Amino acid sequence: MDLISTKDLACKWNISARRINLLCNQGRVPGAEKVNGRWLIPASAAKPEDLRTKESRQGKISSSHDPMAAKDYIPLPYRVEAAQQGDLLVRDLFNFPYFQDWRLVGGGRGVDHPITSLNMMESPDVINWVKSGQFIISTGYCIRDDIKVQKQIILDLSRAGCAGLAIKIMRFFRTIPQHMIDLAEEQGFPLFEIPDNYNISEVMNNINQTVYAKKLEEMEIAYRIFNTFAEAAVSGSEAEVIRQLGMLAHSDVVASYLNWRRFASYISPTIDLQAEELAAEETPVDFTSYQIEEGQATKTVVLERERTFYRHLFPICYNGLPRGYISIWNQRQEMARNEKIAARSAANIIAILLEKKHRDAESQYSQKEIFLLDEICNRVQSERVALSRASAANMDTEWCYRCIILKKIDNVKSKGYTDIKAKEAEILKQEIRVAYPHSSLIQVENNLVAILGQSGAEIQVETEAFVAFVREKLWKNTEALLIGIGGCYPISKLHVSYKQAKEAIKIYLLRKNEYRENIIYYDSIKVPAYLITMEEEKRHDLHKRIIKRIEEYDFEHGSELLWTMKAYFRNNANISQTARQLFIHRNTLLFRLEKIENLLGVSFDNQDDLFMMNMALRLQPYKES
Repeated sequence: MDLISTKDLACKWNISARRINLLCNQGRVPGAEKVNGRWLIPASAAKPEDLRTKESRQGKISSSHDPMAAKDYIPLPYRVEAAQQGDLLVRDLFNFPYFQDWRLVGGGRGVDHPITSLNMMESPDVINWVKSGQFIISTGYCIRDDIKVQKQIILDLSRAGCAGLAIKIMRFFRTIPQHMIDLAEEQGFPLFEIPDNYNISEVMNNINQTVYAKKLEEMEIAYRIFNTFAEAAVSGSEAEVIRQLGMLAHSDVVASYLNWRRFASYISPTIDLQAEELAAEETPVDFTSYQIEEGQATKTVVLERERTFYRHLFPICYNGLPRGYISIWNQRQEMARNEKIAARSAANIIAILLEKKHRDAESQYSQKEIFLLDEICNRVQSERVALSRASAANMDTEWCYRCIILKKIDNVKSKGYTDIKAKEAEILKQEIRVAYPHSSLIQVENNLVAILGQSGAEIQVETEAFVAFVREKLWKNTEALLIGIGGCYPISKLHVSYKQAKEAIKIYLLRKNEYRENIIYYDSIKVPAYLITMEEEKRHDLHKRIIKRIEEYDFEHGSELLWTMKAYFRNNANISQTARQLFIHRNTLLFRLEKIENLLGVSFDNQDDLFMMNMALRLQPYKES
């Protein structure tokens, strides 16, 4: 009997020598003998039937076991689902000649798992070292004798999010145990047999090269897209970038600031959405619930019309701070990988352009804001210097100006207050500069201060419009914002207005239960502010000397001296009127007033004593800050 090598037989049967080695290892070549590690086959041996092809045609192998048998399978790069992932998929291994002899024995439902990297398993505790997306290679040595460990390794790798497991057979396993195959099938975890003629080192090198080639392809796509948008930005700024993105994605695209006010858009002729419909979906900023979701590139909002549209949202960020959003509207629930790359590249380009405009705007405002900060902090040397610097900053020195302090309420019930964060201040600056070009917004002592300027009586109209604008346009919850408003002064006295706005805030915090709204005009405060805002120690000392001493006496003797004194001052020191209001005799009232004089060591005939007692009564609601 003539014996020939696998190489000669490969030419005769028109298949690879590797395939013949596999058939011999499986015992499917009659008369084959292994001599010195090499297979020798009778020249008359008949070629075995290709069971994969035959059974696939007959439906004996399900698509869950053989991804090549799936009806919807289309090799990359044409398969949309694969392109969406941006990674090498398990099923993609079948597209490469090197892996053609591998056999998927179980877990065919998981062939769309992405392969991000490779790992070797030669220890049963490999679960402590694997990462999601890793494809595991093993000889099976560490699990060869323990059925429990064999089952557990399938469960552990599947739960860890690994892409799949490939075990080389004919060394420690003649075939992969059926219980492992069944469990892999149950979990949808791809389980492969590697023929024994494969070298483990070569396997790992080939998979690594395939993974890195896929990532390199993605980087090349990103580079080409970025260059396209960079050229668009040079020629047509943000609008051209958005137009190019819309044409590439065949979608409606809207670029908006953080407050959802759009600055560029592209309406695709293939998408039946009107600009009015898109605008209707824009939402005002609500700082009480507003947050940037770090690390989340896209989220989807469903817009119900006659058809279902999806909104894919990509943040525009620069130096870690959000600048706005790109909204992509289409009828695809998932975007293709190249579309996502394009959207992120467009967002990066637009972020750079917006930052440049922001810096240019800041340079225009910087001189003005530096002066205003110095004026508010009362650091300007004289009125002459203030007027000179105001003129240099293009401010009208004939106008009246006032300061408005904005504070954020952290908890409406407790009325606690927190600082307005950088992203919130950025939104306010964007909006206020557009709606009120003559205004300014600066940060002073953890307070956000708006400075309004207008001529004559128009400043009050401007103030009311500004307050309504902030509450209605920028804050959905009107109780979430505290606004303190100072008086109107020439630009050289702006520090007085700022001090008054601070005092208005302080008075509200001391007596907040008496206010129905969170807007406090300093000019509307009835009690002299300099009394309320005096040092806490002095207020408490006055309360202790007058009010507390009378309260203690009333408590010990069951008298009503404090109530009597309040009525006396409420009736402007009129003895008869006070007695009638208290329903007591005139002499009883005089007796009580004399008792108060003796107790406090004061006289109702002394104007200084009268002022001190009246002030103590007026400040009683503010005894606690």
